[in-house]
Amino acid sequence: MKEYHIGLDIGTSSIGWAVTDSQFKLMRIKGKTAIGVRLFEEGKTAAERRTFRTTRRRLKRRKWRLHYLDKIFAPHLQEVDENFLRRLKQSNIHPEDPAKNQAFIGKLLFPDLLKKNERGYPTLIKMRDELPVEQRAHYPVTNIYKLREAMINEDRQFDLREVYLAVHHIVKYRGHFLNNASVDKFKVGRIDFDKSFNVLNEAYEELQNGEGSFTIEPSKVEKIGQLLLDTKMRKLDRQKAVAKLLEVKVADKEETKRNKQIATAMSKLVLGYKADFATVAMANGNEWKIDLSSETSEDEIEKFREELSDAQNDILTEITSLFSQIMLNEIVPNGMSISESMMDRYWMHERQLAEVKEYLATQPASARKEFDQVYNKYIGQAPKEKGFDLEKGLKKILSKKENWKEIDELLKAGDFLPKQRTSANGVIPHQMHQQELDRIIEKQAKYYPWLATENPATGERDRHQAKYELDQLVSFRIPYYVGPLVTPEVQKATSGAKFAWAKRKEDGEITPWNLWDKIDRAESAEAFIKRMTVKDTYLLNEDVLPANSLLYQKYNVLNELKQRSSEWTPPISRN
Repeated sequence: MKEYHIGLDIGTSSIGWAVTDSQFKLMRIKGKTAIGVRLFEEGKTAAERRTFRTTRRRLKRRKWRLHYLDKIFAPHLQEVDENFLRRLKQSNIHPEDPAKNQAFIGKLLFPDLLKKNERGYPTLIKMRDELPVEQRAHYPVTNIYKLREAMINEDRQFDLREVYLAVHHIVKYRGHFLNNASVDKFKVGRIDFDKSFNVLNEAYEELQNGEGSFTIEPSKVEKIGQLLLDTKMRKLDRQKAVAKLLEVKVADKEETKRNKQIATAMSKLVLGYKADFATVAMANGNEWKIDLSSETSEDEIEKFREELSDAQNDILTEITSLFSQIMLNEIVPNGMSISESMMDRYWMHERQLAEVKEYLATQPASARKEFDQVYNKYIGQAPKEKGFDLEKGLKKILSKKENWKEIDELLKAGDFLPKQRTSANGVIPHQMHQQELDRIIEKQAKYYPWLATENPATGERDRHQAKYELDQLVSFRIPYYVGPLVTPEVQKATSGAKFAWAKRKEDGEITPWNLWDKIDRAESAEAFIKRMTVKDTYLLNEDVLPANSLLYQKYNVLNELKQRSSEWTPPISRN
């Protein structure tokens, strides 16, 4: 047999091959030149799969919290209305669905307190009927935020079912956990722009490593902060003004242009516009477009988060934090509760809608029909097409209205026909919901003393964060390093999955009040780290050192010194 050589060019989505003889000339095999390429699909990360799994876990834990809320209220609701929770559970099932309990068809949540065909919360209906006749027509008796607002401000007894629904709403949509302040010390206040921009400057200094000039001038920070918080100014104008202040001009035209692009993208992201984070992170060759105000922003970030360096991750974290604080300042002005702020939005929406309808009454019927179509899509009563834009839709209908320019500015700022439920509500921290829950408990505990049951959690920190038993359902959170509340052995036996690593102290039901009695925090955290550790490709069976470990950092420093100093002669070993 002739001597031959095989050459392989192995890539991420293809393998090129060739066969040559001893003179390195291509051979022929079965009448064909022995050269070719095999194409295949490039390997993908598990980011998308992980996102779906995280969402399933989040929704499952929400149901878990609401299950314990039902357990607390059930014996007391039984005395008032024994079928209330069962009716509530079936309220979203269509009457013709075989799963619908026929005994509950046509029955309301408050059949004993409401007249036939009457809708709303009974206490709100009473409050409406106490008002002068001319003020009753538009009183929002079906609005959950109005119910919450009334409960924190009114000194009167509410029906226990109403109390349950208000608490249920708070526990279900309890806000984020980005701020670690205890509820008694938490308040929406001044944003520390000096600290935020200092963190960004340090990250850019590390990222540029002396090969770039982008930085945020400390002398401009105060002015930038004022612009970012100026809600009277149109949002687009604020973005352009902030971008101009962030610009860094140098002698090199190309670098000046790049700095301008960074400034523009950063100002857009902080104010909730869509922009390319790759520009902000100086990640040339990538395209990471995100809109932090979008419901899918977390999913979009997860797609590229693993590719970020520490400095780039710091930049993303700080920009996300700034966006959240600025949006929170717009959604819940200082001194107001969440429900009071949401009702401000409600009344603003009502006034603006009435103004539009008054104008359309003077226009052709086709204009009114077109507005109804746009409005129904906007409020979710009709399906939206991809790229739906309220501003564009209203411009065709209202552009001839005298104050169109004013309406257009409000649209651009997100202040025309504002909705109570938007993805931007995700910036509200859980402490604000808990503060509202505490006020409801303190008002209604006069009539239902059991609402003020002290927190039975065994951990001192839990009792400090949550004064009442109900509070624990809002303040309690399973740490990321614990993962699913099932041991690996049980998960493998029941579902065949391998995404659990929790270590148990003892058997028994896990509740929000006894987590650390049942789960070993230290061992679970260690297992979390170990499952992510891989083996070295050079020193087989040895664990890879963390990139930020002291030993590996020392190795990097010595290696850098070796390359830079001609006097440094000893070889540097990784060991």
